[in-house]
Amino acid sequence: MTAEPTAQGREAPRGGWQPYHTLWAMLLGGWLFSYADRTITGPVVTWLIEHDHGMLGSSAIRTRSAV
Repeated sequence: MTAEPTAQGREAPRGGWQPYHTLWAMLLGGWLFSYADRTITGPVVTWLIEHDHGMLGSSAIRTRSAV
């Protein structure tokens, strides 16, 4: 581990958790949450639309022949 001088003249150890690691962790967490959300809700919403469920059935795009 190397040391770098600080503004006060003391040497600060380099290494360990850096501020950009927090950003990486947040981006990874957001990606994992989005992946889980799409994995779980994707098939559920598709089923609701295909089976003309009252909650989402009216939001599906309908053709003239279906009306």
